[in-house]
Amino acid sequence: MKAQALTKIEWIVGGLAAFLVIDLLVFPWVDVSIGPIDFTSSGTGAPDGALGVIGMLAALAFAVDLGIQKFASMELPMLGGSRERTRLIFAAVATGCIWLKFLLHVSHTGDLGYGAWLALVASVGLVVLLVRPDLVR
Repeated sequence: MKAQALTKIEWIVGGLAAFLVIDLLVFPWVDVSIGPIDFTSSGTGAPDGALGVIGMLAALAFAVDLGIQKFASMELPMLGGSRERTRLIFAAVATGCIWLKFLLHVSHTGDLGYGAWLALVASVGLVVLLVRPDLVR
């Protein structure tokens, strides 16, 4: 099978999924200062790190699924009967975990880092663009 070019919407949603993986692994989600000591934790760190790990894995699965469909000759199992539905499920799982982690962080601490805010926006954008790809011209 010959590699197919990515469409504009596939570039955007693939980029958002890759951004979510980086955000959850690298960017600070919690910033706490106690006197002279500063503590930061990424999206996969405490508290509620399991949600961050699941969200990161779902976003990674989304990006890998898109890449394999476009550039490899192997068939992957589908959820819901189509590749698009499979990716929507991956995006929904990632978004659900990110939002739940956010809500739990707000109850633990009020000191959210910029990684949490960026992930909220990117995860919603990912799901919206999958449901409404016509928004990108």
